[in-house]
Amino acid sequence: MPGLAKTDPGDGTDRYAQNRRVSQVRLGFDDGGQVDSALDTSPYNRTSQIVALDRTVVTRSVTITILSSTAGQAQRDKAAVESVAISEVSW
Repeated sequence: MPGLAKTDPGDGTDRYAQNRRVSQVRLGFDDGGQVDSALDTSPYNRTSQIVALDRTVVTRSVTITILSSTAGQAQRDKAAVESVAISEVSW
């Protein structure tokens, strides 16, 4: 999930929309291979996003590099936040 998937329980501020969201990542594998992928940055899309691989990968580690992110928007009279997060990674 390419952002801070949280709504502030105290005041209801949508932290996903307020913070930067990841727009492009690079997955690096221990065999030297890598895959770049664009992600949906809509503040309304809170679903897990899939990075499709064009080959079978056997690896001991995956390195995720954030290549770009999109700006957050002000929420509930609170300024946009310049931090970026990835809330969840699974495979």
